[in-house]
Amino acid sequence: MVVGSGWGQVVEVIQRDLFDWFASIWIPLFVGVATVVVSIAALVASSRATSLAREVERQRDAAEKERAAEAQRRRLIDMSVEEARALHRYVIETLKPRWPGRGRLLSESSPPKSPLEQARDDARVMLEQSIVPGAQALLKVTERDLELRWEYLPESAEEEDEERAEAERKQLQNDRIARTFARIREWALDPEQSERQIVLALNLATRDPERYLASARREQDKTTEWRMTDYCPECGAVADVTRNPDRYTLPPFHGVCRKCGHEWNFTEGRS
Repeated sequence: MVVGSGWGQVVEVIQRDLFDWFASIWIPLFVGVATVVVSIAALVASSRATSLAREVERQRDAAEKERAAEAQRRRLIDMSVEEARALHRYVIETLKPRWPGRGRLLSESSPPKSPLEQARDDARVMLEQSIVPGAQALLKVTERDLELRWEYLPESAEEEDEERAEAERKQLQNDRIARTFARIREWALDPEQSERQIVLALNLATRDPERYLASARREQDKTTEWRMTDYCPECGAVADVTRNPDRYTLPPFHGVCRKCGHEWNFTEGRS
């Protein structure tokens, strides 16, 4: 009995020593490893969270810049459309036939401005002070078009060719004014994209007007669709204007009023 009791005490001591050894070495080791693993996981999660936050912030900044750019583009287009309407009205009034003194009283000391003078002043004020890209160049090249509309037209060498020459002159004038309207429309819809071509056209019209005018027909031959706006002669509302497909037998322009539906054909970009 004494031997058995002694062996039991030995076993108990060994177990207690093993537990103390395990508790003093392995448990702290396991706890340390777990702490390291948790710390690494926390660092990885924190790094990913930081990267995600940066990406979200970058996307937010990009979206904000895109919205600001789009808002700026819309503001430019709103301004360019309004200014294009004023310039279009100036061209229309310039192309209308004029009778000296019509609509004015001789007794008036300071007669009111004519529609042409008013349209010209409105267009110049708007485009000369405009912040829209290409506005000043567009005004200059449009006025250059109006100055040159009677220049470099073909003349007949013989009397029997006069009718053909007159038709050719008429067609050239139509092509020139159609190019003017098309340029105004393109600028109104996308001023930034159109600015370079407008500046090139202005340089050519200033440097070599004959070559510039000769290019009008080539440009119109390449145009598959031409559209601009005018004002209805019946009710005065805005009307859509397109080119007649058979421009040799019909007047070159066809108008359709958006309000009353009135349709009419006309020449030289005027109703």
